[in-house]
Parts: sequence; C-alpha cells; structure tokens
Amino acid sequence: MKPNSKSVNDIITDVTERHDDIVDIHSLISDPDNVEIYGARDKEYFQDLCRQIDENGLIEPPIVYSETLEIKSGHTRIAALKELGHTEAPVIWSQTEKPKNKYQNMMRLMTANMGRPSNLERQWNSVTLAIEEYKKNHNGELPPHIVKQICSAAQLSYVYSYS
Repeated sequence: MKPNSKSVNDIITDVTERHDDIVDIHSLISDPDNVEIYGARDKEYFQDLCRQIDENGLIEPPIVYSETLEIKSGHTRIAALKELGHTEAPVIWSQTEKPKNKYQNMMRLMTANMGRPSNLERQWNSVTLAIEEYKKNHNGELPPHIVKQICSAAQLSYVYSYS
C-alpha cells in the first residue's frame, strides 16, 4: 500500500460503478450507529479490501447523505481509501433521508451490509443492539416476526424450536 496522496483518477476505472460527485474524504462523517453495530473492523478483510482497491480501483462508490455528508454505505471503503493515501473519493448521493429512528437506521445499515463478510460476534452484536433498540421504542415488546426480520438483516436464519 502506498501512503502518499493519490489522485482520485487512480481509483475510478472501467469497473467503477456510476458516481455522482467527487468529495474530500475528510469531510465525510461516519454514522455512529454503524460503528456501534460493527465495532472494530476485521483486519484481514480490511487488508484485502485495501489491496483490491489499490490493484483494481473502487468498484462501488460509497453512498452518502448529501445534506450531512454522513456515510450511508461504505464506511470500510472510505477507511481503506484513507489508508491508501487518497484525499478524494467518488460518491453516490443517497436518494433517501437518513431514518430519524435509531432502530430503523440500524435495520437499514444491517440490510445494506448483507453482502459483506461477517462473523458470529458481529452478527450477535448487531442482532442484540437492534432488539434492544426495538424494545425501547415498543414498551419492551418484541414480536417473533420482528426477531425474524432482525435476524434476516444480520444474515442469520431464525429457527425457534425446542427438542
């Protein structure tokens, strides 16, 4: 990996999906719910992502809320670009507003990360936090169909049975 500052043209290649704009990477804001759900990044995955971006460019630009510059999807990609010495990144402007409700935002983040590699600790943390947040907003109630939705968003199957 090359720590010196690089041009955004190094990462926009023929495999890069469309992008709406190019922004200063340091003006982007991480979603605190994303940090709470996913915690510290997986070092091996992060190193592989850095290598892939360095060799092939950025395939999917991060999605950002235009009014706040908060990252909707792509926190790890932005961190990788910083690690590689980039100061600008192509972005896609979100067509929706950030959910005001923390539970709804957590569900959106988990759903957006469905294709991302995960591990049991990360999945457990995301399910636990989403359940706690849902219960806060619904007087402690937690219907089984909501647990199924949360598990699905965390890439877990939900089977409830006793032998």
